[in-house]
Amino acid sequence: MSDLQNLIEMGFSEEKCIKALSLNNQNMQQALDWLLIHGNELDEPAVKDEHPNQVLKLSSATSSDEKVNPVENQDDASNPNSLKCDDCGLLLKDEDFATLHAHKTGHVNFSQSTESIKPKTKEEIEEQKIRLSEKLKKLRQEREEKEKQEQLEKEKLRRKEGRQLNEIKQKFQEEEMKRIAELKRKEKLADAEYKRKLKEQIARDREAFRKESQPEQSKQSPQSQVQPVSLVVKKDYNECRIQIRLTDGSTMIQKFNAQDQLSAVRSWVEENRNDSHGAFNLMQTFPKKIYTSEDMSKTLTELGLVPASSLVVAKT
Repeated sequence: MSDLQNLIEMGFSEEKCIKALSLNNQNMQQALDWLLIHGNELDEPAVKDEHPNQVLKLSSATSSDEKVNPVENQDDASNPNSLKCDDCGLLLKDEDFATLHAHKTGHVNFSQSTESIKPKTKEEIEEQKIRLSEKLKKLRQEREEKEKQEQLEKEKLRRKEGRQLNEIKQKFQEEEMKRIAELKRKEKLADAEYKRKLKEQIARDREAFRKESQPEQSKQSPQSQVQPVSLVVKKDYNECRIQIRLTDGSTMIQKFNAQDQLSAVRSWVEENRNDSHGAFNLMQTFPKKIYTSEDMSKTLTELGLVPASSLVVAKT
């Protein structure tokens, strides 16, 4: 609350308060002293009529308090010293003050009075000054208390908004962490599933290769199974089944004559491979052996590749 509003709440008119602050360099204490001295003077600016429909009624009769003797009253009636508000009993200096009083209070009944408005004594001014100072102090305390309460409410609101913002951030972080954890879990599951399928595929390939690489064995009786190995007759094979693993990991299987040379296998690979083109060597993984140009003229039987074997195409 401003100093102007504090002065207005003490009962002074807004025009006087503005004038007092202007004359005293906006010093509220000095303005208050000035108002105590000049409080009964007429406000210079025009006052807005708050009761436009009311009409002042000036009674010609004097107040009952003034009836001392007829002769004095007859002399004083021609020279009234003041106007008296019949509604509240307040003595006013002249018609201008009466008009101002009517605008402020809405009172319309006035009468002439022979009573003079006595100037306030120094003691009365000091007493009024003390009352106004106490009122001003009270107003300031109320203003400070109100500002303190407003500040407290603002601080509560700020803290509340801060907590809500922190809760929103924390919730967002928790949801983000859950999303990341769920994504990692799905990636791990997908990776484990891929590895499982890959192992199963490798196991199936090995089992198929084992079945294809081993010749069919006839069912033997228990007696034949206990016979010495030396009695087993070595079988002659006319065909050789070869599995060839290309550079991209894919495989090809082809049957050759047991007496075909290794060069025939190389030629077949050159014609049927679909991984890439370029120079290569044929290699056996177990036992490891790289076939040279001298081995190309040897038969598959001489190289020990009959009845079945696996070769690898290696880039040179």
